[in-house]
Amino acid sequence: MKTIKTVLAAAALLAAASCLSSCYIRFSEEAKKNIKDNLTSKIIPGEILADTLALEENIKGISVSGANNIEVIQDSEQGIVLSSQWYSVKAEGDTIPCIRQVKCEVVDGILRIEPVGSMTGYVDITVRCRMPESISKSGSGSLKLHGFQGHDLEITSSGSGDMDLGSLLLDGKLTIAASGSHHIDCQDINVAELEYRSSGSGTASFSGETMSASLSKAGSGNIDASGLDIKGEASVSNAGSGTITYRHKGQEKVVR
Repeated sequence: MKTIKTVLAAAALLAAASCLSSCYIRFSEEAKKNIKDNLTSKIIPGEILADTLALEENIKGISVSGANNIEVIQDSEQGIVLSSQWYSVKAEGDTIPCIRQVKCEVVDGILRIEPVGSMTGYVDITVRCRMPESISKSGSGSLKLHGFQGHDLEITSSGSGDMDLGSLLLDGKLTIAASGSHHIDCQDINVAELEYRSSGSGTASFSGETMSASLSKAGSGNIDASGLDIKGEASVSNAGSGTITYRHKGQEKVVR
């Protein structure tokens, strides 16, 4: 188990606002240092804090839990950036920045991002890494992917929260297994094979093209693949309420 080391911490007050007006306050470098040095004892509401973490090894997967918002960008330059204006207030009156309540570590090649203790807010997290083989998400946070190109990718999701998979270009298989009240947006994809399985009340939409597709769901919710051109074999199964709309060899079909 290897804990990712913090290599940079910065703090800035972005805005102080009333219901009628707002202003922007810029900290000097000295003020920023004073805030950084005193984070363990106090924090100003509305203050935006940021940490940059080094990702010192290649990873084969990402596992995310909690209510945080995650962006994953395929990049040869690896690293993690956490930022938040939220803080936790403890029973004894202490306040703890939410970015100090997120644990990032690599375990057996999997980057694990998870909350530590209770959090009253959320953290925006950006991960830059080489193409992973798998991504899993649990909880109510959101997930957004950018610029993924590669072979196979497996995505699993449980709980609520949205997923935006961006434009995927895969010469292999895209596998998505989702449960709960999610929404998955997968637009402008080009993959050799697509498999999507859903249970619960989640919804999903797809556009782009694939050589073959397997679409199945159990429970409520809809699958809209009317913008996805399935050029070859299509397997569709609907167990429960809701509809599956898809396009097979240029012809739109609906399974209720």
